[in-house]
Amino acid sequence: NATGTMARGSMVAASNGKLYGVCQYGGSAGAGVLFEYDPSSTTWTVKYNFDVTTGSQPMGGLIIASNGKLYGTTSQGGANGVGVLFEYNISTGTFAKLYDLAAATGKLPSGALVQASNGKLYGTTSRGGANDFGSLFEYNLATSTFTKLHDFATATGSQPTGNLMQASNGKLYGMCPVGGANDGGAIFEYDIA
Repeated sequence: NATGTMARGSMVAASNGKLYGVCQYGGSAGAGVLFEYDPSSTTWTVKYNFDVTTGSQPMGGLIIASNGKLYGTTSQGGANGVGVLFEYNISTGTFAKLYDLAAATGKLPSGALVQASNGKLYGTTSRGGANDFGSLFEYNLATSTFTKLHDFATATGSQPTGNLMQASNGKLYGMCPVGGANDGGAIFEYDIA
């Protein structure tokens, strides 16, 4: 489907009154699309066609950062075939691949990013890292720096899915569907301070 199939994650509302989201499949390369929906005219427009080189199969949805740009991840594609972190500038209509994920730093992200109060982006991967059970990472927009912060492990929870959130105490929280003391999953906390 040229306009995209399997919409994933949540849409976000931009200051221009339009909504933005991603589809995991479809588009000109069959690798997913980033789309714009105008509620006033009920118009759907493909803004970017993902491909293997720039990242394919976006899954976690999008966020709008404080700079007004959209950020997200793909679960496949990029230089290592295991996903990328990307940026889309709404005002200029330009797409940029910011970071190629790798087995060592974490691969196959599935949840949306979060921009914390320090201005940095945080996310998780479901696989890769030191134990191949996923990782928690940080991306500093000011310095264009990617940092792996934590390797998930069976004992404390593994293969995180879903979205991170920052609570009023400033710490990040998320969930793992497996691992933990009873191998039934775990809630985790990460202090970014």
